[in-house]
Amino acid sequence: MNRFAEFCLTTAEGHELRQSAFHVAMHAFLDAHRHALIELPRDHGKSVQACIRVLWELGRDPSLRVKIVCATEERAIERVRFLRKAIAENPRVGFGFRS
Repeated sequence: MNRFAEFCLTTAEGHELRQSAFHVAMHAFLDAHRHALIELPRDHGKSVQACIRVLWELGRDPSLRVKIVCATEERAIERVRFLRKAIAENPRVGFGFRS
């Protein structure tokens, strides 16, 4: 999952995305626990990591259905827009799905 993230995505500034040790551990926890809850303070990258995880999971199983729930409808729309754009416009995301 972390290799997928680093290969396919960039930061908001367009730089290479590098998963921190914290985020690597978070995804290891999610891998080990099918029904997991992640609670963290603001600005710990939860939303970005959740979107990356959704992209990766959809790549592994395109038949999945995902519901995006956020504090506001506007935030949910932003997240869905990010996912849609990544799938439709990022050639590395499609390539990452096949690897």
